[in-house]
Amino acid sequence: MQHNSSEYRAPAFVPLSDVEGTWAFEHQYDNISYNINYSLGNNVGPNLTYPRGEEIRQGDPVSLTLSVAGKAPNAVETITGHDFEVQIFGSQGLVWRGKPPAAPEIPLNTFATMGIDFKWDGKDSDRKQVPAGRYSVILKTPTTIEYKVAGKEGTFTEHIEKAADKSLGGYFTIK
Repeated sequence: MQHNSSEYRAPAFVPLSDVEGTWAFEHQYDNISYNINYSLGNNVGPNLTYPRGEEIRQGDPVSLTLSVAGKAPNAVETITGHDFEVQIFGSQGLVWRGKPPAAPEIPLNTFATMGIDFKWDGKDSDRKQVPAGRYSVILKTPTTIEYKVAGKEGTFTEHIEKAADKSLGGYFTIK
């Protein structure tokens, strides 16, 4: 287990890792505020949650959840393709990148959320344990999101390159 952060070096190259998990229905809201969700297109809001500000013991996995919410008050939307990416940065730079699995269809009824839970094992892309310290999490959409609304198909692209939840910070600490 790596403990001395002065000896640790972030990987020079960080390949995109496949994230294991299954998309599933999360919640149906009566009313919802999208203040903490970044808006993607007109009808979809993605959000990434993780142990914000909490301390994680070195060697323990970090739990993350990627959610996609339907925002349109009168539409039933279905995500038919996506390219979400989760990135984790330490003090020396990028240590890990993960791509959640595609889903054949993610139905988003009015104010409903679908999500996928997964864990980061605390190891960088070279499979070395990262040292204690503060880590930030970023959600990105490098390419398009494909969708259909009321039988009409389309795509939109809006890059998200910010900490996943700006209102509650964007980091966790490994101790």
